[in-house]
Amino acid sequence: MHQLLHGRPEPGRFHVRGYTDQGTTTPFAMVVLTG
Repeated sequence: MHQLLHGRPEPGRFHVRGYTDQGTTTPFAMVVLTG
């Protein structure tokens, strides 16, 4: 994300937060859950 935002005006307006997947849901299960 930081590379995508590099050089943009007012970089302080962006806040990159992380996400850690616990590995309990497979991609197929996500499709089923989200419809």
